[in-house]
Amino acid sequence: SIVKPGSHGGGHGAEAAAHHASVGMEWALIGIALTASIVGILVAVRIYKSSGAAQKNAERFGPIYTLLRNLYWVDEFYELIILRPFYAVSRFFRGFDRWIIDGIVNLSGIVTEVAGQLIKLFQTGFVRNYALMVLFGVVIILTYLISGS
Repeated sequence: SIVKPGSHGGGHGAEAAAHHASVGMEWALIGIALTASIVGILVAVRIYKSSGAAQKNAERFGPIYTLLRNLYWVDEFYELIILRPFYAVSRFFRGFDRWIIDGIVNLSGIVTEVAGQLIKLFQTGFVRNYALMVLFGVVIILTYLISGS
């Protein structure tokens, strides 16, 4: 071990730091935070319940009020810059997937189906049909050889 025998690797220091604040201090801080939040809520209720205070503030602060009321237009900006281009690209790739990718996959299935239907015409299971196919093959080969092509 790299820690020397008898040392505690700084464990006592960390333990002391964790316990340096007293419980009374914690309760005092909780009380201050709670009081501040209650006072803030009561002030806001009084302002917005009283007649015309909200309207007066809106008129007095004009553009700042509009900016804050619209939450800095973050949602509109996000929709315009992020969502609309993303949706446009998504629609393009949805069409590409549906018509190109799925089309290729479906085409291979159609080709296999048609080939199977054609082969089924010749694969009857009767030896006489197979002999007839061999005869047709020989005739085609002889015709090719005789014609000299």
